Amino acid sequence: MKIVFLHYHLKTGGVTTVIHRQIQALGERHELLVLSGEPSPRPLPVPVVHVPGLAYDSVMREAFPPPETARMIEDAIHDRWPEGCDLLHVHNPTLAKNAGLMKVLPILLQRGFRLLLQIHDFAEDGRPTLFNTDPYPANCHYCVINARDFAILKHSGLKPGGLHLLPNMVGPPTSPDSSKAAPSYILYPVRGLRRKNIGEAVLLSLFTDPQFPIGITQPPSSRVDLQAYEDWADFVRHHHLNVHFNVGSANSFPGLVNAATHMVTTSITEGFGFSFLEPWIADKMLYGRILPDICRDFQDKGLDLDHLYAKIRVPVEWIGEERFLGKWTAAVTRAATAFQVTISAADIDHGYERVKSGGFFDFGMLDETLQRRVILKVLTEPGVKDELASRNPFLIGMKNVSPDDDIIALNKRVIQQSFNRTAYAQTLIGIYENVMETTVDHRIDKTELIKRFLTPDNFSLLKWGRYGE
Repeated sequence: MKIVFLHYHLKTGGVTTVIHRQIQALGERHELLVLSGEPSPRPLPVPVVHVPGLAYDSVMREAFPPPETARMIEDAIHDRWPEGCDLLHVHNPTLAKNAGLMKVLPILLQRGFRLLLQIHDFAEDGRPTLFNTDPYPANCHYCVINARDFAILKHSGLKPGGLHLLPNMVGPPTSPDSSKAAPSYILYPVRGLRRKNIGEAVLLSLFTDPQFPIGITQPPSSRVDLQAYEDWADFVRHHHLNVHFNVGSANSFPGLVNAATHMVTTSITEGFGFSFLEPWIADKMLYGRILPDICRDFQDKGLDLDHLYAKIRVPVEWIGEERFLGKWTAAVTRAATAFQVTISAADIDHGYERVKSGGFFDFGMLDETLQRRVILKVLTEPGVKDELASRNPFLIGMKNVSPDDDIIALNKRVIQQSFNRTAYAQTLIGIYENVMETTVDHRIDKTELIKRFLTPDNFSLLKWGRYGE
């Protein structure tokens, strides 16, 4: 097959990693071409063509009309193969990173190109600034990386014959550099975005073994996320807490993983969920917060994650109900406005009642200001730490974590069997064959899609609230 991969850029990141692994999985049995909106920062084992009209709007030096970008794409393909390609595999096209792309893809469809659109991230999932007001391309194939997203798109109008599930491949760990030993951390291998819930990692540090600090590997790059991250670093320094930031700057990542006592995650949102898989491949235990809608895929394959927690229950009175309700209602209303949908007052009321279920808020539903309020209360008020542990007994066990060799061996075996290169290649090629053989007639109902993500009872202020409000 002659396959074209298309993306905004090839900089280091999640989608670029997936593209690299897809190239590896397809190997030399297929002819491949990569089209990128920016020049590749490092060589790839296949030809790469720079198509400026595919770049982020924010870095584009000049605007390219959609027909011109479509022509650039077509010319690049015919320069490689005069007879054309079998299909275009387009990564993350629905995000409004490039305003013209939603108009480029229909042009390519009209010219007879077969399209497979792979969605890794949804703007509708807490990213209103990336929401594309244009209709999403109709009558082409889509694929997603987890069963939750598959169900959401199916309910939003896509037919099973043109909707495909492609879980990511999990590669082997990189061997550490033996010449430089890294410190031993309870490692949180993450770029510290707001939705990674850094405050919860700070809270956990109050219950973990004081010999080993929690180490957060990387800062975020966006301005708002970076401000929140730096404020947490200042808070930790001011209160002399056992959390180290930017530990990846002075240590290699393989070295950090090798030296880690174990690994932790507190994220409230994931796309695929590598953080729930990669520790086991490195023979490390994982502790922290589970995301049931993401991890269900892994558990169905046999992964044992029963020791993870789904929430940290904080009494409503520690926060102040009126304070939280005002922030939360404003965030829900603002999101509905941004996505041009209506959420009824009854739905908001019912959602809020579920949010404060049993007189408790989940710590992961709070914004950074409210999280700091809880942490200060634990630090300064007698009996509060014990009360929080009694409400969340798993916190008590955080101090004496030891490797469970049986769980590590089981989970490593499940991952190696289910997410290996051979299995991934078979799935990917099967999807390509389906795209080539099956004509589809469907479209995404964007209003329905938005409603699937805008569920008030799962509406975290870390994801939907404005920072510092």
